[in-house]
Amino acid sequence: MVTGNLVGYGSSGPFPGWYYGIPVGAVVVLGYMLTMWALNSNVRRPSLRSLELREFDKAVRTHNGYVLSTGFSALLCFQLVPLLAMAAISTYGASYNAIYEVGQRFDAGADIFRDPWLATLGWTMGGLCMLLLIIGVLLLGHLVGWMAAAYGTEVQHQSKGREMPA
Repeated sequence: MVTGNLVGYGSSGPFPGWYYGIPVGAVVVLGYMLTMWALNSNVRRPSLRSLELREFDKAVRTHNGYVLSTGFSALLCFQLVPLLAMAAISTYGASYNAIYEVGQRFDAGADIFRDPWLATLGWTMGGLCMLLLIIGVLLLGHLVGWMAAAYGTEVQHQSKGREMPA
């Protein structure tokens, strides 16, 4: 028999609190500081003196800015995905509530109550989690594409400068 009021709320699971928040916050702040330092270094470096190379210098600076910004944005997306997934799972689990009454036989079961607002919030956070995962993969794909394009251009320039032996 249930003789007392059992826990009336669903399990909250490993909700991302201080245990997860401090390392995530530290990595975000560190990544932000490193990205801003790299972008500042990119802007403050001396320009090429030749007027013919001005467009090339502008393109290199723009490319560096895109690579740094895209890499940091992808890092943020991939860092938020597991935390948001844990929050969605625990919120959805907390939406279920088994209500026992004093004196009720345990094997008779309990009335299961589901809070529709918490369930909706859990599903919404799960959808945002999937959206962030897709955005992170797309950003990472762009980052890899830009890096491959820059590396491929360098390899092509090096191979054009060499003459093939006869």
